Amino acid sequence: MTLPHPERAVAAMLPLALLHLPAEAAEQLTAAPLWLYGLEIVTLLALAAALVLLLYRRQPLARQRAALEPLPFPAAIVQDDGHGLYFNPAAQTLPATTRNALLRQTLLSDSPLVQDDGENWLLQHQPALSGSTWQISYLTSLSPWQEQLEQLESEVSQLNNALYSANLVFFTLELASGVLRLAPHALQHAYGLESDWGELPLERWFGRLHPDDQRQVTELLRQSAEQAGSDLSLEVRVRQANGLWEWVAINAQVYPRRDGHHQICGVGERITARKDALDMQRRREQAFRGLVDNSVDLIARVDPQGRCLYLNQTITRCVAQPEGELLGKTLLENGMPAALANRFNSECQEVIRQNRARMFDAEVALSTLTITFEVRLFPELDPAGRLESVLAVARDVTDLRRQQRLTQGEHAVLDMIAHRAPLHDILTRLARLLESQFPRARIAIWQAPQGDGHGDWIAPELPPLAAEYDGATLTLLRLQQPCLVNPLDSHPLWQPFATLLGQLNLNAGWLLPLQPPQQPSLGVLCLLTEQPLAIGGEDKQLLARASHLAAIAIKQDRHDAEQHIAASRDPLTGVLNRYHFLDVADRELLAAERYGRELSLCLIELDGLQRLNDSFGQHAGDKAIRHFAELCRNEARKVDLVGRLDGKVFAILLPTTPADQARHLAERLVARLAQQPLQLPPLPPLYYNLSIGIASHLPTENQLETLLRRAEHYLSLAQHLGVNQIYSDPPPSADAENNQPAARS
Repeated sequence: MTLPHPERAVAAMLPLALLHLPAEAAEQLTAAPLWLYGLEIVTLLALAAALVLLLYRRQPLARQRAALEPLPFPAAIVQDDGHGLYFNPAAQTLPATTRNALLRQTLLSDSPLVQDDGENWLLQHQPALSGSTWQISYLTSLSPWQEQLEQLESEVSQLNNALYSANLVFFTLELASGVLRLAPHALQHAYGLESDWGELPLERWFGRLHPDDQRQVTELLRQSAEQAGSDLSLEVRVRQANGLWEWVAINAQVYPRRDGHHQICGVGERITARKDALDMQRRREQAFRGLVDNSVDLIARVDPQGRCLYLNQTITRCVAQPEGELLGKTLLENGMPAALANRFNSECQEVIRQNRARMFDAEVALSTLTITFEVRLFPELDPAGRLESVLAVARDVTDLRRQQRLTQGEHAVLDMIAHRAPLHDILTRLARLLESQFPRARIAIWQAPQGDGHGDWIAPELPPLAAEYDGATLTLLRLQQPCLVNPLDSHPLWQPFATLLGQLNLNAGWLLPLQPPQQPSLGVLCLLTEQPLAIGGEDKQLLARASHLAAIAIKQDRHDAEQHIAASRDPLTGVLNRYHFLDVADRELLAAERYGRELSLCLIELDGLQRLNDSFGQHAGDKAIRHFAELCRNEARKVDLVGRLDGKVFAILLPTTPADQARHLAERLVARLAQQPLQLPPLPPLYYNLSIGIASHLPTENQLETLLRRAEHYLSLAQHLGVNQIYSDPPPSADAENNQPAARS
């Protein structure tokens, strides 16, 4: 509240002040001189004026305090001398150090930032009324914006790092003044230049451009000055601080300015690494192209329709046309066989459908030979991921496939040998394997005989071969070393086949012995050709392995035969032993029952052997047994089975033979023994006797044991009748009286 006339208030209040004075003071005052009264009045008036002025000034301060009190942020009224007149409730909650910092910086006005206890405050001042000696200070906390500020600084730092990593430098060029401006930190990072290069005339920068690029930049700047809004793109070389040249790709745009001049703003990207990589890739592509063009593999590129887009020079091995005339055509149009072209197109379609590589073998028949290619197909995609073409790489694998087939064939032959396949099948497989390796040759294998004989031939591609060789020729045919024979019919092995060789036009041949290590030759492997064939190192090794396999097979077959003989033959006589004879006889009996055939069994016992042993020794008895076994072999048929069942008991099984015909055989044996007695020089002829029982198979008999038991019974009856007696089943229409045995002396 403002008083309009403060001096009147003082005059009105003076009598009141005098009324309240003590009596002594009042008496003294009234007794004092007049001038003293005047001085006191003046003093009182001055005090009253000061009081009125104080009240007048405190009235706006109170209003300011009332305004600051509800504020949510710290605020204070500060005198000009730095003394705090008032702190609102928000400021009173601050630490004393923070309030003191507010007062100090308000007095000094040196910084708008107040920091205390890790808290940052923004100090703001509001001037007081004119003539006042105080002002209002506000504190705004910066904490809510501190995290955003730090995040912004981090993002700016990341952006700068990204720009550095991306090798980017931003620039502006004023065409009128020719001043080029660049970010100083980017200059240091990208080119190693000092910050003073951040704003320099363009002429000075020209000194750092490669001489070959200066003319290009000058022409581009001249055109840019005439065309606002145009885009600029070029690649130049800039010399770094270390003297090395750096490739820079510049992309910029021309902008008009308000003053009518043009300005270029853009970015420069360092591309030296990319340039070096492209140059390296170009050199590699050139080297690869040279390798592809001169590769021994046939390399082609075809479009999805199968038309040739590229062919290297290897194609001239297969076709007579130059590769240039084959482009734009399919394999069928280029004269390839229809089967090959269709297979290739089918495989290409599978590559297109599956979008993955494939592989297959293809054979190409040329005028003089057949080549086997291993063809690999690869899909080629464009930048959008769509199939653009198919790359074909064909490698000549003729020798490889030939070797693989040879290895597989050799393994098959070895497997047949290991599983005891028939010798004829093994040698036939081996002959066909060699013929696949020598397409123009015929293979024949001659197996030398064991002892007397003429040997056997295995020749799958020749007519049946058979010839008789004398002993001298057989000795000559046991070769020791491979030999080339020309003409072929001059060799003793092939002389009997001269006519056949002429018809087949086989004039020369390689003969290789089938000779196991440290053993005599078992035969001859013959490689027959029209003209003498030059055999190289690999072919010689192949023929040597083949002859070795044939020798192993023959040796094993003979060993198996010997083992079979040892297991089935009587060691003294060579006829079947008891076990094997009964086994074969049982099978013959089953066959006779199945097909309704007749069958007879003769049991023969030698009488008088004990007398020979006692008189002339054990060897005489053995000689007699061997002597009789030889008589049986001579008199029996090939289909008859002769066996020794016991020390002096023999058996002869006669398939498809009734009892009367079996009796005829028994009578011949008795007669032959009388005519050909045992000879043991210097002893006189020695005689021994026989007893024979003959039993024929009956429809009611289905066991060999029954037939054997009946034959043993008849043998016993024959022995009771005397020496050299025969007892057999009677003929079906004869009486028992007609079965009287005939005596033999």
